[in-house]
Amino acid sequence: MKKKSAMKINREKTTILQVLSQRVIVEGELITGRGEDSYLYLANEGMVVLGVFDGCGGSGARKYPIFDNHTGAYLGARIVSGVIHDWFDRYATEISEEKWLECLKGEIAGSLKRYDEKGGKGLIKGSMVSNFPTTAAFTVCRYIDGKLSAQYIWAGDSRGYLLNREGLHQITEDDVDGEDAMSNLSNDGVITNMISASSNFVLHNKKLELKMPCAVINATDGCFNYLQSPMHFEFLLLDSLMSAGNIAQWEKNLGHNLRAATGDDYDLTMALFGYEEFEKLHKEYEKRMAYIEKTYIAPWEKVESEIQQQLWMRYKGEQEIL
Repeated sequence: MKKKSAMKINREKTTILQVLSQRVIVEGELITGRGEDSYLYLANEGMVVLGVFDGCGGSGARKYPIFDNHTGAYLGARIVSGVIHDWFDRYATEISEEKWLECLKGEIAGSLKRYDEKGGKGLIKGSMVSNFPTTAAFTVCRYIDGKLSAQYIWAGDSRGYLLNREGLHQITEDDVDGEDAMSNLSNDGVITNMISASSNFVLHNKKLELKMPCAVINATDGCFNYLQSPMHFEFLLLDSLMSAGNIAQWEKNLGHNLRAATGDDYDLTMALFGYEEFEKLHKEYEKRMAYIEKTYIAPWEKVESEIQQQLWMRYKGEQEIL
């Protein structure tokens, strides 16, 4: 990562590409060529957009002969990621930010309807089947007048995070009935809101002003739902970083560690802002890594479930400092 001298000359004229240090993208499939996760990454002078999409395999199991016999879940994730990528690339700067969600929802619904009409009935029928169902978690990052903002947009249980020196913070709120990030690991709650051609859906959003340096992260549930706790996900991220000598190695380590831990497809996207060199990034998280390991990871398997719950509540409180 090279130093961005323009940041020191005139912050007001600096574009987001000049404060964008690097990006990390990790993807993995259980069955090669049939993975039901997708991602998007778009970076231009006006914004950085990154996101992940998890086709909902249960309700989206219907196969479509006209689309190479892929499932609706496989197709849904790719249709929606493509629509969002193209919309931000072509239209976002021409439309006021207040109308983004309304326009995006219309574009997504319209595209899914066209695929639904073209796809026909498919090979599976039933009341529990949805047409092209997928979750979504994507973030629109902008740098205006010397300030970095991030608008997190989501539907379902894929997540958007912020990583800074205080730790990993889950910004999005899972559309899962009655469960939090810890209890859902064992209870596997029902998703109450997803994007599909079969029903109405909601695009939630939350906008934050971010202090650099920081990292914006999006992840499908294959990245975190097979770990012992939410704390273990932060540990996995930081442990992968601590054993790396550069961004490419961090990306490789993340892929290896996620593949070893998960039983699902997984996609993760990350944009790093304000880290002028890798050494600064690495040093930024040395203390946090040591704290997470000592406070949460090392004692985890040595204590009873009641103490584990207390550890989770402590960590949850730390996450909610924003």
